[in-house]
Amino acid sequence: MKKNVVLLLCLIFTACREKTVDPITPSPTPTVQVTKEQAKLNSLITPLKKSALDLSDDELKVLDQLKSASIIGLGEATHGTKEFFEMKHRLFKYFVEHFNHKYFAFEMDYAESLIFDEYVQTGKGDIVQLMKDKMYFWTWNTVEVKNLLEWMKNYNQGKAEAERVHIFGIDCQIFKYNVLEIVKRMKVIDPSIGNNVELLLKPLLDITGEYKGGYENNVAEAANLVSKNKDLIISKSSLKEYQILEHLANVIVQTEDYLKMYYTNSAYISGNVRDKYMSDNVDWLKNQTPHPMSVWAHNLHVANEGNNMGKNINQTYQEKYRTIGFSFAEGSVTAVNLTQKKLAYNNFDTDVKEKYINQLFSQASSPNYIVKMEDMFADESLRTYFMSKPFFQIGAAFYSPFETNNFTTLKAYNFTYLIHINTSTHSDSYLLTP
Repeated sequence: MKKNVVLLLCLIFTACREKTVDPITPSPTPTVQVTKEQAKLNSLITPLKKSALDLSDDELKVLDQLKSASIIGLGEATHGTKEFFEMKHRLFKYFVEHFNHKYFAFEMDYAESLIFDEYVQTGKGDIVQLMKDKMYFWTWNTVEVKNLLEWMKNYNQGKAEAERVHIFGIDCQIFKYNVLEIVKRMKVIDPSIGNNVELLLKPLLDITGEYKGGYENNVAEAANLVSKNKDLIISKSSLKEYQILEHLANVIVQTEDYLKMYYTNSAYISGNVRDKYMSDNVDWLKNQTPHPMSVWAHNLHVANEGNNMGKNINQTYQEKYRTIGFSFAEGSVTAVNLTQKKLAYNNFDTDVKEKYINQLFSQASSPNYIVKMEDMFADESLRTYFMSKPFFQIGAAFYSPFETNNFTTLKAYNFTYLIHINTSTHSDSYLLTP
């Protein structure tokens, strides 16, 4: 009996001891395969560890190579990404404070920009209401652009004219504001000439739908009225006022030519015409200031390629023109959905990037970063990869599901730097937010 009790206790002790000391074998950690392209990209990037508006000056010093440029083009891979807009706001602030930039040229019409430059100079008016009432392009009618304009206005307070920053438009897509502005200004200087200009240009305000020409002589004669009365205009106002009037007249001529081309020829041909005029307007604006300047437009406009605005600027300014392009891989974007035929906040499926080189950008060790383009293309494996797939970006509109017209080819000379924001958040549009 005694032997049985001892045996039982031994069995219990042994069982408890084995249960107590038996270790749990951990599951093996999965091995993440890093391709040579990923490894090389990771060695080249400068991570952006904060949101755009919170980036310090030290974190942006990587871009100091751009300080010698006369013009810096700031692109965007969509017209409706919050992070792109805020990054360009932060970059312009850096360029103003460290590179002495004074002008921010926008992808908007000239007369429209004069309305908002007045706010930037004086601070008069309710900027939100002004944007809702006067901002023609939905792309910029956002909280993010409002914040930029407010920063510019606050920066200007207490500064002499030579130290102030300005916003000016370089596009040529609408008649309305340009016609109204030139007539208003001419009537103040000389009512007789102003009335004649109004008679010539008023029919342009009544056009609805597609413009197919018919007023070529009107816009040419209006421009001629301004130029042949140069001395009179200067004597009654100033050289600066004459330059504004002359440019307004030229932009109206550009708009007439572009719209006629757009509705009677291919979009490709008219796009080339528009980009040429945009580069002419950048050049005109640069001649108004001794300081370097920034240009805000889509990647496709600022890129040094083909017949783009950026290519035209580069032919004139060469190494004095530098660019920053943007990319993304997923998220939401404000854009016109042509399938739904409306402006909307659109979500991009994560598998979209798999067809494009944006997939590699999304696999870097940091979700957001800056990388120098020539460094990437100097590596053979990366260069080969970039040649194997297109680069995904969208303009103001797109078809859903996404079609092949949403891509382009990325080349080493397109941009000086590329900023990748992995997940896009749609811009905060005043037109979509109650």
